[in-house]
Amino acid sequence: MESPIRVAQARTDAVRRELEQNAQHAAERSAAIADQLRELGGVTDVVTPVLGRLGALVKCTLEQAEPIDEALLQDLQLEHQLLDRATYLKVLADTAGQSEVKALAERLVTAHSATVEWLTVVLAEQALGGPAALVATPFQRVAGGATELANLPVRFAATTVNRAVATAQHAGEQAGASTGAVRETL
Repeated sequence: MESPIRVAQARTDAVRRELEQNAQHAAERSAAIADQLRELGGVTDVVTPVLGRLGALVKCTLEQAEPIDEALLQDLQLEHQLLDRATYLKVLADTAGQSEVKALAERLVTAHSATVEWLTVVLAEQALGGPAALVATPFQRVAGGATELANLPVRFAATTVNRAVATAQHAGEQAGASTGAVRETL
């Protein structure tokens, strides 16, 4: 389910509508899962969804302190988990001969696969620096800048070491070539 923060991060109205529709479809899928549980004689869990929503709120709040690419990677990780669970459910339903549950699982697999693909594209757009579907919030821009600033000394040190190693390697190659040339003249 898309958070209000993700919807607010939409760069265009089309992306905003897509995120809102995804949230609506997620709510519909949740209701279908609850209905399927009741039909199978299970008790619908009312506590876990409430805890899940509370957890999502906390997650969104904490994401504001990290760069947008990290937040998107976490979203992608969650969607992969949901896709794997739906795939597992599909196999279990097929094995148990539960065609309605299998049909529901197939719908979940399709939905999560589409979300994984969409998030992968958004991450690629973000990495390329092009117009991504989502924009960072002001807090995420600050967090991204702080992360770059914190990594600057490490990057500088790595570059310095790489140059030193390359220089030493080049000097060694030249010394080896000079030694070989001296041996040939003797």
